[in-house]
Amino acid sequence: MAMATEAQFQIFRDAYEEEIERYGQLESRARFYLGIVTFYLGAIAFKFTDILVFMKAYAIPPSFYLGGEVLLLCSLLLTILATRIRVYEAPCDLRTIMDTPGETPPNDSDFLDDRLSDYTVATERNRATNNRVANLLSGASWLLFAAICLQLAVFVKALYQPLP
Repeated sequence: MAMATEAQFQIFRDAYEEEIERYGQLESRARFYLGIVTFYLGAIAFKFTDILVFMKAYAIPPSFYLGGEVLLLCSLLLTILATRIRVYEAPCDLRTIMDTPGETPPNDSDFLDDRLSDYTVATERNRATNNRVANLLSGASWLLFAAICLQLAVFVKALYQPLP
């Protein structure tokens, strides 16, 4: 049987803590994307009549704005999916450990071996959850980027057209 040392245990615990920290970073990024997308969609909704006048004046096909809005809505959807409540694995259930009957209490080495296994499983599951969230946010950022590029293309097109 492997005998875990305090240093080895600390490495596994640190890996678990990194995934918990990553959770906070992903949550912060999701709020940032959510703020940008909702602001952008709100601005479009608020200035919709002005946008229609602009599009008509510069003969810009409605598909440009409709495409941008669809990209923004898809970005919003991915961001919302990323922010939904996620199930994270705790390294161990202290109550279960305390209530587990045993003839003799485990020695420190056996106890650390068991906790090392607990941290391994929890870290792997939390990493998989964080990776799914990161992929959703990556997709949301690319859709947001595409929507902004489409918007810039509309402005460039209007800039190089003669005034009506």
